[in-house]
This record gives sequence, structure tokens and C-alpha cells, in this order.
Amino acid sequence: MKRDLDFVQELLVHFFRQPHIVQRLQRIDTRVLKDWDTWLQVEFSLFLDSHIHIKQWHKDYSFPIVAQSNIESIYASDPNLLPINFVFAKTQSSPNQNIAIDIRQDADAEICIRSMVADIHKVWLVRRSDNDIRSMWSLGIHKQAARNELIDFIQRYVDEFDADFISESRTHTRAIPGTQLAYTLF
Repeated sequence: MKRDLDFVQELLVHFFRQPHIVQRLQRIDTRVLKDWDTWLQVEFSLFLDSHIHIKQWHKDYSFPIVAQSNIESIYASDPNLLPINFVFAKTQSSPNQNIAIDIRQDADAEICIRSMVADIHKVWLVRRSDNDIRSMWSLGIHKQAARNELIDFIQRYVDEFDADFISESRTHTRAIPGTQLAYTLF
């Protein structure tokens, strides 16, 4: 899990340092544009597609929900499927050893964190079934906030969703250079 976390962090650092990404995020923030997550997912797709350490990737991966999971997918057209934004494998990984990332964006850090915890909680509930996901991460892009404030938000929603598998030691926040935005990963 630690190696996956380090790898995902490295991917995100490189992704968010790309000049064209920073320029677009500056304009999005200046213009107070909303619903730009589709653009971000397209850019991340292109980034994964050209990354030397990514063997394969899938966007909008449909994760099967087993009957005993007690959750219902409100996002998918099929209630037996839970969509995940990205699933990918590193070049040297074993077959069926994928890393998953679900992406959220909201200018309000607290709303973004709550959505992230809710998403990862749903996936955690179904993760016990047979699948090819080795690790699951939630990525949120939001306005910069103090780390202690973000940790307070995370703890509040970890308690609300009974998601004690999310730990502070596996929570990372980084400012996106040249913007008023940051990203949080757990």
C-alpha cells in the first residue's frame, strides 16, 4: 500500500506541475468556473496514456457491487455497478493488480473532503468481493486550506461514515503551484 501511495503521489506531482494544467487551473479559478472535473479527467487520461510507468489504464471503470454490500450505486445506469474514475496498472505489476483513483472537485474544501470520504467508503464496502483492485485512492481538488483544517474535516467525515480505514498518515495535501488550489489524496 505504501508503494502505491508513493507512486500515486509522484504521478500527481508530475501531473499538476505541467504548465498547461497550471495555466488552465489558474483561469478556472479566476473565472470561478464550476464542473470542470470532466476536463481534468480528460487531461489525466492523456497523462496516464503517455506515462512510461503505466502499463494500462481504464476510465470510468465499472466496479461490480455484490448483493451483500448493502449499497446502491446512484451514479451508474446499472445499480449493480459502482463507477470509479480511473483504474490503472504499473508497468512492472502483476496482472490484475490495479490501482484505482476516484476524483472529486469543489472549491469548498469541506464539501470536497466529505464527497471524497463518502466515495471511498462506498468502494471500501464492496472491495471485499473478488476484484482486481489492489489499492483505492480518493483525490480531491479544492481551494487551499490549512492542513489542520483539512484533517479536522477528514476526521469529522470519517466519523460520520464510520470510515476508520482512512488514516492521517496516508493523507496528503499539496498546493498546486501557481494557483490558489490544492489537492488532497487519501
